[in-house]
Amino acid sequence: LSSRFHDEVEPLALKVIAIVDGEAEKVVRELSAPTELRDSPGSDEITLQEPLAKEGVRAAAVLRYGSDEIRVSALHYCKLRMLYKAHNPLPDEAEEVAQWEQMFRRRLYLMLRRYITFIGLDPSEEGSCGGNMHAAAPETVFSWLKR
Repeated sequence: LSSRFHDEVEPLALKVIAIVDGEAEKVVRELSAPTELRDSPGSDEITLQEPLAKEGVRAAAVLRYGSDEIRVSALHYCKLRMLYKAHNPLPDEAEEVAQWEQMFRRRLYLMLRRYITFIGLDPSEEGSCGGNMHAAAPETVFSWLKR
């Protein structure tokens, strides 16, 4: 059964992976290309609403690209920003700082969107648990494979 399953499913899985990979590559190329800075954000820019600490409210940063919105906890946002800054130090020139900031937003958005897509659930949605950001297959996949 195992080898038969493998023989029948593998070609289909490879086709799906190729389609997803092609679409992901398009988005990565689009978001990795340098952009001119504008006075107001355009539809191709990542906007960021930084977390505001309010009593009794779970603070979160919100990244937006077009109509897509990703929330990330204030703690994780701060940690990811510090790690990025440690590996990509802020430049001295004010104009370069704005470009650095836009690149940080793009890279953060891409990373989070990739994990959310692979996991199959958005930890920022009501009822979903954050902390599954390790890109392992969800339990439903393992249950299906077990059958």
